[in-house]
Amino acid sequence: TYHGASGKWSFRDNGMVNHPGYEIVNFRRYGYDAPMFHEIGKWNEIGGLEIEDDSRITFLGGATKRPMGVANSLNGEHLILGVTSNPPFASKKEECTEGMICWEGICPDVVWNLSTALNFTYEFVEPADKEFGRYDPKTQSWNGLIGDMLSQKTDMITMDLSVGV
Repeated sequence: TYHGASGKWSFRDNGMVNHPGYEIVNFRRYGYDAPMFHEIGKWNEIGGLEIEDDSRITFLGGATKRPMGVANSLNGEHLILGVTSNPPFASKKEECTEGMICWEGICPDVVWNLSTALNFTYEFVEPADKEFGRYDPKTQSWNGLIGDMLSQKTDMITMDLSVGV
């Protein structure tokens, strides 16, 4: 059993999480406020995926309509994925300099399984400051994983994120 910021986690003998449930969040701005994470849906193994009305979701580039075309398929795509060490979700193997085989844990395992099922390639990139991300109101910018994603150094964050106050 693991006690983390999002609560208590326990694992089955095969390493899978017992009774998984996840909040799906969207990183967006309301008015002139700093961009923040907002819950847009949930997933659990019993009820499956529940997403709120698309009109409240902000997609990449600030679009408010669901993207068409390549966004609906990852077949043949290559993704740059943001990651940083936070066991058991992800940790970098010692004496490993780069690449996807340098990372292990829940998040890299999920990515590997998705890449196999959806036929895409990927590489993990760690932010220079090794941070998850913090908003600086003076510079009006983010650092860490969030900063890298917003500056398009990465396509997606592949880590457990929780909202702190």
